[in-house]
Amino acid sequence: IAVASGAKAIGLYGPTSPYITGPYMADPEKVKVLCRDAGCKIPCYDTECREPRCMSAITPEEVLEEILKLMTNDKIQITK
Repeated sequence: IAVASGAKAIGLYGPTSPYITGPYMADPEKVKVLCRDAGCKIPCYDTECREPRCMSAITPEEVLEEILKLMTNDKIQITK
């Protein structure tokens, strides 16, 4: 919804793939996608996962850094 409305957004992707689930056609100046390779099969869609390494690999500091970049209009890109 944020991307469709043109708002700034950060997507955190763990067990899903941003290439499958979006954001599609997002303005790279307004949208940041964070996902990390944790050695798991992506997408896995394991709703019973007991060790979510994919999400733990994205740190709060990393998210805060991207928030600050969006707030200052730095150019951003999808990273993996």
